[in-house]
Amino acid sequence: MAQELAISDNILFCPEVPFDKLPEYYRKIDIFVVPSLIESFGVVAVEASACGIPIVASDVGGLPEIVSNDKTGFLVPPKNPEAIACKLELLINKPDLRTKMGIAARQLVLKKYDWQQNALQMEKLYKQIIKQIKD
Repeated sequence: MAQELAISDNILFCPEVPFDKLPEYYRKIDIFVVPSLIESFGVVAVEASACGIPIVASDVGGLPEIVSNDKTGFLVPPKNPEAIACKLELLINKPDLRTKMGIAARQLVLKKYDWQQNALQMEKLYKQIIKQIKD
């Protein structure tokens, strides 16, 4: 289809990427699209955000926790390719907005998804649950 649409020069189809190489691949793109119909959390959205990439994502599952609409990217209704295209066109035509959203996306990840802080929160939660079970 990419060849039929004469866009194959602008698309990279790649094989499975090793985890340690993911940031290298994310940094090669300008906009990340997550058109999921179901998404429990959206690790790929966090990874792309951590690399400073604005996201266009379906407004489903855990994606709204990661994508702050109009700040770090855009949330669109699921099963709506027209809405995705509209937001992609906006970001393509406004590189300053794309940069601003990418910076905001990275800042959100640094604030919300710090490994040390998340581990401490999990430990605290486990201790609370254990205490409730013992009581």
